[in-house]
Amino acid sequence: MMQPSPSHRAGSSGTVPGTRGPRIRNLGLQALGLAGVAVAAVVTALVHGHVTRSNLHDLRERSLNTLRLTEATLRGQLLRFDRLPGLLADERTIRALLLRPGDPGLADQANRYLKDTATRLGASDLYLMTRDGETIPA
Repeated sequence: MMQPSPSHRAGSSGTVPGTRGPRIRNLGLQALGLAGVAVAAVVTALVHGHVTRSNLHDLRERSLNTLRLTEATLRGQLLRFDRLPGLLADERTIRALLLRPGDPGLADQANRYLKDTATRLGASDLYLMTRDGETIPA
């Protein structure tokens, strides 16, 4: 029986001469897998950036709409009481208290007037203030 010559025998890597070995094939598959992971990472980063920008844009738009609605509501509430300072200034008791802020009788009358006016207008409180911004106890 004839034995194959050493040049025809399988090498220690298990390859037949003239063919690619499993090691080279494995390296090629590993490189291909690594390239696939790299592409997936780049695509994920791009998609994440786009989604983040889109969500921030939507959040900004919703916030601006909320701010506009709040502003309109606040303006409406302020307009309800727009004429009130002028009306209060015409009230005799209020004018007298501004001239004599320490008078307890005037303070009591003004307090009742302000409380009744607040109730009629649906205001929580009405305050009497000097031009300096100091509140006069009423």
